[in-house]
Amino acid sequence: MDLSGDRLAVASPTRDLGGVSNLGVVEIYERDGTSWPLVATLPAFSPETGHGSSVALDGSLLAVAALARKVEGEVGQGSVLIYREAGGVWAYESELRPADLGASDLYGIALAADSGPLGDRVAVGATSRARARGSVFVWVRRPSGTWELEAELWPEGIGAGAVFGEGVAIDGDRLLAGAIYDRDEQGSVYEFRLGSEGWVQVRD
Repeated sequence: MDLSGDRLAVASPTRDLGGVSNLGVVEIYERDGTSWPLVATLPAFSPETGHGSSVALDGSLLAVAALARKVEGEVGQGSVLIYREAGGVWAYESELRPADLGASDLYGIALAADSGPLGDRVAVGATSRARARGSVFVWVRRPSGTWELEAELWPEGIGAGAVFGEGVAIDGDRLLAGAIYDRDEQGSVYEFRLGSEGWVQVRD
């Protein structure tokens, strides 16, 4: 689940709906005084995709991961779907998926969304990419309304098995991401900043 102001997104990745088993649903609740009525139900386009494996909500922007989604026949390649609220209606907007994604990259295992003065961005963790080194993909929504891959990030010198991208957070020009098995399995958190040269790792 994720909370943004008076809005709450709750995912049920294996929920049955309308007679379809394991369809997966994300529900949006919005606070009204002391109650939280359901305002939107966003089902998967097809069953057994893990729709709602992770979610990220910021204002009217919602990112939903489908870890088990098959793309071009690849089992479990994964995908991230973008929804947006306008006039009280939540609607599908776009799909975010890198062109070279591997079948076992675990793309979407962690999500973060930011809708602010610097534009709409979504950070997506893919912990099994590059022999479990892991990566974080950063997507940006252009003024035209299209989403583009802005960067694929990983810390300099990080090795296979570090599982970078297990947790991500993004706020304006700052991004943090964890690598749970880095530094002899003690774990690390790395910071990146957005500047004139794009996303750059912040060093101690």
